[in-house]
Amino acid sequence: MSRALHYNVDNGRPARVVSREVNGLLAEFRPRVAVLTETIGLDLEPTPGWTQVRDRSRPGRANVTMLVREDCELGRPWWVDCTETWTRWEPPGTDAQHWPRSFVVARVGRFQVLGAHQPPQGTDNTYDAQLEQLDKLTAVMSPWKHPGRKVCTADELDAMRARPRLLLWDPNRHPEAMDGPGPALLAERIRGKAHGAATDGAVTRMVAVVPDRKLHDRTEAYPKSAGGVELRSDHGRAYVLSLGTTRESWGAR
Repeated sequence: MSRALHYNVDNGRPARVVSREVNGLLAEFRPRVAVLTETIGLDLEPTPGWTQVRDRSRPGRANVTMLVREDCELGRPWWVDCTETWTRWEPPGTDAQHWPRSFVVARVGRFQVLGAHQPPQGTDNTYDAQLEQLDKLTAVMSPWKHPGRKVCTADELDAMRARPRLLLWDPNRHPEAMDGPGPALLAERIRGKAHGAATDGAVTRMVAVVPDRKLHDRTEAYPKSAGGVELRSDHGRAYVLSLGTTRESWGAR
């Protein structure tokens, strides 16, 4: 059994405050991987025992940070950039365009792990912006369907389909809603499963989720504090998912 974690840290808050909350989550739940969203502009403090995956070359990339335990085998991360924008809400009356989103992909042991943040609801381009990222996530999480993939042997295709895949994200759409490009649609496309809620969750493929005593015998939880630290982001909580995996599947030393 192992755990994975997502936390929308709420940008604009002091880095030292956010780092304290994140360190509390890592210390209490000891996930194999964690994804933080809304990290743009934050100089997060390094956490001993964890590798911080970041790219600040463009705003969409800086918005998502992945943390991987150092006892896990981490391959070279890469990023997928979107192009759709939308009109900002703040300051009131502005017509400035919000930068497009990006998401991160990394190999951790046998796992493909992704971190993403979907555009918010209620913008003047919500549907197209969410759909663009969902299309790109679909291509990465089900590469055997991608029309641009190389010709593979039957064994290679079987290995692709058998690979465990885990997306940790803020989907900005309810996981059961089929009215737009959200978790339910992505899970249907890749024949996976959606977990969590509209703003904190996961999509998995070829990964079992299991009850966890630490999570009060549930498969997922929404802690509002961790390590004695209250989580004060605008979400007011993090998301933890319990996975039925072995140390070896993460390449753990």
